[in-house]
Amino acid sequence: MPRRASPPTTRVHAWTSNARDRPADRCEPVACAERPIEPKRRAPGGRSAVCLGWRHGNERGALSWVDRPADRLADGVQGWMALTALALFGLFTAVVLPVQAEAGAFYTSRHPAPDTSLWYLPTDLYAAAEAWGQAGRDAYVLARFTFDVIWPLVYGSFLLVTLSWTWATFTRSGSRWRRVALLPVVVVALDYAENVCTALVMARFPARTPVLAELAPLFTLAKWVTLLACFVLLGIGLVLAVVMILRGRRAS
Repeated sequence: MPRRASPPTTRVHAWTSNARDRPADRCEPVACAERPIEPKRRAPGGRSAVCLGWRHGNERGALSWVDRPADRLADGVQGWMALTALALFGLFTAVVLPVQAEAGAFYTSRHPAPDTSLWYLPTDLYAAAEAWGQAGRDAYVLARFTFDVIWPLVYGSFLLVTLSWTWATFTRSGSRWRRVALLPVVVVALDYAENVCTALVMARFPARTPVLAELAPLFTLAKWVTLLACFVLLGIGLVLAVVMILRGRRAS
């Protein structure tokens, strides 16, 4: 009695292909198993390959720990959220920042706050601490743990939401370019690290704080450079988003 022909099989790998169009022979399996191909999933020519593990923008299940939150943000943020974040950022900038600047004018008029510049030296921190006096140092430390706790969250949320929304308009799900939306998280972390260092230096003055005084300028420089990169990327994203929207309207 003639044997029935066995159905074609597919090789399932422990790793996934990032690209849906990646050929099966490009996978690097850790463990493989043969299974019959279901007729509705059979590829042209009776062959099919399912690869489960290469990172790529098209495979949500294969996203890394960095890409996954960036992708969720891009898919979840709506236009109204970006507008709300913009309004909150504008309101805080127009109302709260001037009040805070006026409150600190009595000591910053004697010596500018070093952390408002791109780069400074530990000696600049000590010079500011001496020029400000006890009252100025106390006010500075208080501001770092009140105003400067909220302000990074405000501008960080604004950048996080707007970068996610703009870059999602012209990138596919899982694209590595969506990672740029997570850059504001780095900025906020650097800002907090800077605040802790400078506040402790002021609180301990006239005693010296060697390690933190040296770290503070590095955190400040990294913060300003990363913040500038965020706004540059936001500008690029806005331009590309407008281009994509206009192209979509013309095509329709």
